[in-house]
Amino acid sequence: MRHALFQPTALAYSPAELTACVRALLDANANANADAGAWVFDVVDWTRQALADAALLASERLDGARGDAAAAESAGRALLALIDAMGEVLRMDVAHFGGFEGMDAARRRLVTVWWDSDNDGALNAYASRQWLSLLPLYASRWRAFVRYLAEGGQAPAFDAIERAFVSDDAWWSARPQPLRLSRARVMRALALADAT
Repeated sequence: MRHALFQPTALAYSPAELTACVRALLDANANANADAGAWVFDVVDWTRQALADAALLASERLDGARGDAAAAESAGRALLALIDAMGEVLRMDVAHFGGFEGMDAARRRLVTVWWDSDNDGALNAYASRQWLSLLPLYASRWRAFVRYLAEGGQAPAFDAIERAFVSDDAWWSARPQPLRLSRARVMRALALADAT
């Protein structure tokens, strides 16, 4: 895996400072309405970013575990836990982070592939859209990669995984139940990010 081809691997900030900022925002708004607009967006967005940063590190550890089944399984569990935590966090602001609006119209169109002009025009099958609606696809792909690293055998057919996912009518009509902003849920997600 070469993340540098499609997303930056060097951060311009400290992940620990980002998670500290989220905690400070939660503390400053401890008595605020859990459904109140902008600060909910910020908590969800910053927590999403902290989890994405941690997932990048976890995916690099997973890639480094090639040839060591136990290390691959451990790194894979950590990465999938981050994806699950991101899903729970994004459910706290489905309006902004669901990615469901317009999905019916976009069905059968390109929803997960971006053109990479910096890599000789190659297509990158990882759009890196952190939408609640796409997390099941990403989790499926990562599970297949973890199995491949842990068990060996033939490399996963990521295109087939994506085609099956996109053609699944249940995915297009699924709308997870939104969650209210929860300090406890956000703190669990931040703890996972900090532990990575």
